Amino acid sequence: NEEDAARVSALRKLSAELGIEDRVQILTDVSYAERQEWLGRAACGLHTMWMEHFGIGVVELMAAGVVPVAHSSGGPLEDIVTAVESACRNE
Repeated sequence: NEEDAARVSALRKLSAELGIEDRVQILTDVSYAERQEWLGRAACGLHTMWMEHFGIGVVELMAAGVVPVAHSSGGPLEDIVTAVESACRNE
C-alpha cells in the first residue's frame, strides 16, 4: 500500500543520509521460501510494530529459532512474553 511504500522510501533515504546504504537491505514482497532463507541466517529479528494486536511476526521469528526484539506493547507483551526482570522494560 501507499503508506508502506512511503515508509520504505523514507528508510532508504535515511540509510543514504547516514552513509550506510551499502550495508542495508530492505526487501519487500519476498516469497515464503526467501523469507525462510533469511530467517535461517538470522540471529535476532527486530519487530518494530507498536501495539500490534497479536504479534504474528514475533511468533514467526521464534518459530524460526530467531531471537525477537520487540516493542513492549500490544500482543507481543500481553500474549507472547512471560514475566522477566529486565533493565529495558519500562513498567
